[in-house]
Formats: sequence, C-alpha cells, structure tokens
Amino acid sequence: MQTILYFMLAGIHAIAFISIARLYSSERISYTLIATLTVLGLFYDNLIIGLGSFIGEGSLLKLLNSGRFYIHALVTPLLIIFAYGVLRQLLDKNKYDKIWHSAFCILAVVMVVLGSMGDIFNLTLITKTEAGTLRYINDATHGPPIPAIITIVVMIIVGFMIWRYVGWSWLALGSIVMFIAAAVRASSNLIANIGEVVFVLAIVATDYRIHRQVASPLVIESHTITEQFV
Repeated sequence: MQTILYFMLAGIHAIAFISIARLYSSERISYTLIATLTVLGLFYDNLIIGLGSFIGEGSLLKLLNSGRFYIHALVTPLLIIFAYGVLRQLLDKNKYDKIWHSAFCILAVVMVVLGSMGDIFNLTLITKTEAGTLRYINDATHGPPIPAIITIVVMIIVGFMIWRYVGWSWLALGSIVMFIAAAVRASSNLIANIGEVVFVLAIVATDYRIHRQVASPLVIESHTITEQFV
C-alpha cells in the first residue's frame, strides 16, 4: 500500500519540478535553481523508495539509495540560500545586503559540511522494510539531523517575515508542517515525506509569488524592512 503512496508523492514532486523548472528557464535566477534541484531531489527520493520492493535488496538498490543521502546532504541545506534569495526581493541592495547574503551562504556551507560528515563520509547502509516498501537507511546516524533542522528553522523565520510584510503565509505554514513531519520520521517515514510535499508546494508557490511581486513592485517602505536586519 505504501509503495503506491510513494509513487503518488513522486508524481506530485514531478509536477512541482516541471512547474519550477519552467520558472527557472524563463528567469534564470540562481535562487530558483536551488529550489529546482531540491524538488528534483525529493522526486528522486520518493521514486527510489517506491521502486525498492521491485528492485529488491542488492548492490543496485544500495547504490540508488546512496544518492538519496547525497542529495539530502549536499542540496537540502542550500535552501538556506534560497530563503535569503526570496527575502532579498523585498530589500534594497544596500550595504547590508552583502553582509546578510554572506551570512546565509556561510551558514548553508556549514550545514552542507555537517550533513556530508553524517550522510556521505559516515554512510553505512542497511535495509529497512516498512509496510511493503524496501529502502536502505544510514545505520551510522545518531541524534537529530541538525542540518535539516537548521534549514527548516531558517525557512520558518523567513516565511514569517514574508507573511508579515507581504501577507503571504504559504512558506511559513509549509515550513512548519515540514518541521512537524520531520519530527516523526523515525516512526513514520511516509508522514515525513508527505510533509515534504507540502513543503515543496509552498516553496514553488512562494517563488512564483515573489517573481510576480518583482514584476509589480510592492508598496512597502524598504527602510522598514532593512531595519529588521540592522
């Protein structure tokens, strides 16, 4: 039963990927590229879990599952940069812009390094079955996934700022759903992946909204927003 659900989740991610890929192809903005790669990675994650029981235990499935961990370690923390990119659309390009951009980028790099230490350099794959699905998990994982938690927290904070100044709540609410869903991953991977779908839809919708707002500038006093960063 869960196999079908994972295929359905993969399908939703595929639709989201096509949508945001079109946005990137028309705008060519690096922040949107990050979101595009993230959505593609989550599509891959659900697809491989769905295919697990059909492929069967062995070197091929193990290799395919390794990719899931590489994506989570190397791509997911880059959403921190995406979050700043979205927020930057509301800011004047003043002297504080480079400082905050650098801070977000440094934080993202640190999270990539931490994630790589846990899910790449110390990757120890063992099989796990759950409601008819077969996948590999990292047996070397201990404690909460700090990079993922920090990334989601940043997304929540930025989401609330956008909600406050633009009245757009999707990113904040989607990030909160993701945070709650991630908390139950140990007991239900499916619930966590459903949370990722909500998260992805919020990201895609927000990116489209921000692009529309850039085309039709918001009537917001930029200095008021900038003061929040000083």
